[in-house]
Amino acid sequence: MTEPGEYRRVERTGGSATKTVKSSKDDGFSAMYPLRVWTAPKVTNVEPTLQTKEQLYFDGPKSEAQQESEDHLSHLNLEEIEGLERFEKKRISDLTTPEPTWQGLTDLQMVRMKAAADQLLTMSTGANQWPRRDFALFHVLYVTAMRVSELIELDLDQYGGRYLTNVQRKGKTVTPKIFLVKAVRGYLDDYIENERGNEPGPLFQTRTGKRFSIQQVDYVLKKLAGQANATLPPKEHIDAHPHILRHTMLRKVREEKGVEYAIEYAGHVSEKYIRRYTMPSEQETESTLEELFG
Repeated sequence: MTEPGEYRRVERTGGSATKTVKSSKDDGFSAMYPLRVWTAPKVTNVEPTLQTKEQLYFDGPKSEAQQESEDHLSHLNLEEIEGLERFEKKRISDLTTPEPTWQGLTDLQMVRMKAAADQLLTMSTGANQWPRRDFALFHVLYVTAMRVSELIELDLDQYGGRYLTNVQRKGKTVTPKIFLVKAVRGYLDDYIENERGNEPGPLFQTRTGKRFSIQQVDYVLKKLAGQANATLPPKEHIDAHPHILRHTMLRKVREEKGVEYAIEYAGHVSEKYIRRYTMPSEQETESTLEELFG
């Protein structure tokens, strides 16, 4: 007998608007259930698969509302069911979502984060600490505007001195070369020479050689933000997250070089996508209005 909460494979039978299904395995369960489905040709002697919604049936306890809904649908004809479908699709299409908000750092916040990175580089002297790695990671993430998921997948052999090569972007896109400015190349070289070593493997790794995770990158950024917040009032605290540097750099590139350059810099994403990363913050919008009309 199928236990509550388990899934059973089922097959469709008949060609009417209201169809019935039953367990495809011999479990002694013979109850028949009405389903809300579209007209389909009669299919027999077909091995059940899990390819359609009709073929996956949840055999768990039903609420009173679910049972009432099934009882109601079982008495509808095909035209009425199609009308309900059209209404549901229109209702979903009419739903609105709020505009995305920019989640980057202001110029002042970026100055404070860089200062915090400098401080931790000199303060972190413990044998179990790798401050050069964290320092290089912060600057590479900012200058390249890469996603954190893209950064942590880099291997040492993808760093060729002036470029990061064959960078796997989101989806199937691969960027052949990403240029690194001289200062950032120096930070990477310092990390590799004094902490990581030249062994093959992840570019950014733990002291035991394991690939850095998104959570570990998040910890590094929050550590830098904590250092920056140490002398600031609560209302000025920086709330760091893994994508904050990408938002910050892409907006900077868009403001100084334009949308087309920002799209290429981001890994050939759409203009709508770039807008999500470069919108002004609520505070900046209010300040601009005060300057224009105040």
